[in-house]
Amino acid sequence: MKKIFGIVVVFVSIFMSCYKPDFFPAYEKATKLYEQKKYSDAFPIMFGLAKKGFAPAQNMIGIVYKKGLGEVRSEKEAVKWFFLAAEKGDELGQVNLGDMYRDGGIEIKKDFAKAIHFYNDAIKENQSAIGMYNLGCMYEKGNGVPKSKEKAMILYIKSAEQCFGLALMKLKKNYKLETNKIEVKIHHETNTMQEDFSDSAQLIMERCVRPKSQREILYRVN
Repeated sequence: MKKIFGIVVVFVSIFMSCYKPDFFPAYEKATKLYEQKKYSDAFPIMFGLAKKGFAPAQNMIGIVYKKGLGEVRSEKEAVKWFFLAAEKGDELGQVNLGDMYRDGGIEIKKDFAKAIHFYNDAIKENQSAIGMYNLGCMYEKGNGVPKSKEKAMILYIKSAEQCFGLALMKLKKNYKLETNKIEVKIHHETNTMQEDFSDSAQLIMERCVRPKSQREILYRVN
């Protein structure tokens, strides 16, 4: 599967209330500079916010070190900053930290158990559509968990219900809306349910043709 990484811009009114409002103009300015690839101008602003404990900036600094955006690439530094964001409950810090342990590298050992832990944090604390999708991929491949297409599908559906693009593509491409009745077990319940997945997926896709939500996610695939 293609590696997935995120350069993410988040605008959530509830989330914004957790921080001093004067952080956001500087954060938005630095983000735009990164989008314009003006790394030397962007880094001092973003790093200053990260040092003050601003979680979105800490997550972005993690991305900077992960991708080498104007700075020397360093997996250890990336993990450090993702962790600082994640421990504050930042969804993207949690997901990006999970990605680091899922993929591993030269400095960071691959650790599926840790990846799953941080994806679950993102899901439990933030109802993260990205976390649901990534955890679904773990179940589909059997990475760190028993392989289960049923559990993977449940997670893809939950992610797609939030109109997350990769989950929608997964439903359309992998299942092609051809599945009829699928019996799935949820958690440790002994009873099963019959779900008309084809109809559910079609309804989700129709609903997701909508205006942008408050949260805008720029999720790039290389």
